[in-house]
Amino acid sequence: VVGETGGVKPVSVIEGESIILQNDATKLQKDDLIVWRFGDKGVLLAKIDVETKESSLNDADERFRNRLQLDQAGSLTIKNAKTEHSGLYEVQIRGCESLQQFLVSVS
Repeated sequence: VVGETGGVKPVSVIEGESIILQNDATKLQKDDLIVWRFGDKGVLLAKIDVETKESSLNDADERFRNRLQLDQAGSLTIKNAKTEHSGLYEVQIRGCESLQQFLVSVS
């Protein structure tokens, strides 16, 4: 992928836009669990169980309250981005042991 650095995908948005982080896993298995984390402390943002379609979003973290959306494929959207949403995002798919990272910059 052009512009990819060390497996980390750069994503740039303007403040107020939505950040859309696409989960690249093409073949999800029914026993997979998709987990999104943010920052160097690995703050849990969202997770979805592929089989049950059960998902949970982290509304406890003030920065992300009422901003997170997770689709059935496990892609994460952060609405109305602020500069405080800049940083490293990580999606882990437990089952197929896939890990993707995104470096988001909001300006």
